[in-house]
Amino acid sequence: MVSILSKVVDKFTHDGDMKIEEMDLEELQETRSELKADLDLKRNKHEGLSEKRRAKFEDLRESDEDLMQEELAEEIASLEDEMAIYHNEHSQIMDALRVVDGLIAVKRKQELMEDSGIIQDIEEMDREEVVDALKREDVQEMIRSEKWSDLRDLFRGDLNPKRTGSKRVNEILDAAEKHRDKDVDEALKIRDSERKKID
Repeated sequence: MVSILSKVVDKFTHDGDMKIEEMDLEELQETRSELKADLDLKRNKHEGLSEKRRAKFEDLRESDEDLMQEELAEEIASLEDEMAIYHNEHSQIMDALRVVDGLIAVKRKQELMEDSGIIQDIEEMDREEVVDALKREDVQEMIRSEKWSDLRDLFRGDLNPKRTGSKRVNEILDAAEKHRDKDVDEALKIRDSERKKID
């Protein structure tokens, strides 16, 4: 697990176990707000660096001086390294947000329905398995759609993982099957152009 996610998960883990019963909904929501604020900050910093990089690249293309071009290229490389760090942190925060959103949904369900079935299933799982499951897009879709029986089956290991019902996952699977005869880059380009038409 990544460090940001580990910190969040550790916050809600006691004696090595994730106890949903003992989690405080307000604390989960507060953690979610902190993560969202951090996400916005990282995004803004990344965008600022991206603008600087663009300006430096423009300067580089307009410069005729070798020494100046090399200096600008080095500055661009440095900016790209910094951007990669923010991009990585952004991805880690997104994973942590998915996990916290999943825990909030399960905690709400437990409080509203007093359903301990899914809670017991989660608490019997290895912490790493719970976190990995909550990060998955198909699991997020089940939570949003409140497909609790599917979710319970998944946590018990009974759900067939091949087709989960997540629209995007199914589109990717279909594209892979449809363009099996093309090379990977070409198939991905086709998928990207099809996605742009939909957007």
